Amino acid sequence: HHPCDHHPSVASAAAAGDTRPVLRRMLQELWADQGDRVSTQYTGAPSIMSRLLRQGYASTFTMLEKSWQGINRAYQASFQDSQRQESIDLLLGQGRASSDLPALRGST
Repeated sequence: HHPCDHHPSVASAAAAGDTRPVLRRMLQELWADQGDRVSTQYTGAPSIMSRLLRQGYASTFTMLEKSWQGINRAYQASFQDSQRQESIDLLLGQGRASSDLPALRGST
C-alpha cells in the first residue's frame, strides 16, 4: 500500500509513470485542491491553473478550459459578485443592519 493511494490523482499519476517525486506530487495536488476551493468560493469556478499544476504542461484542452473559465468569471463579476460579497459580509458580522435587508424585515 502506497502512502499516496488515498488521493486518486496522485495514485493515478504514479501509475501513469509520472517521474516527479512523491512528496512533490502530493504537495502540488494539495496546492491545486486548495486553490480550487478558494477560487470556487470567491469566483464560483475552480482555479484556472490547477489543471496546469497537476499536469505540468498546458494542453489544448487546458487552454480552452482556461478561456471558458475566464468568460465564466467575467459573468460572475458582472452579475453575481455583489450578492456573494453581501452574504460574506453578513456572515462576518460586517453586513448591513437587518432593517436594510428586505428578506429579514418580515411583514412589519
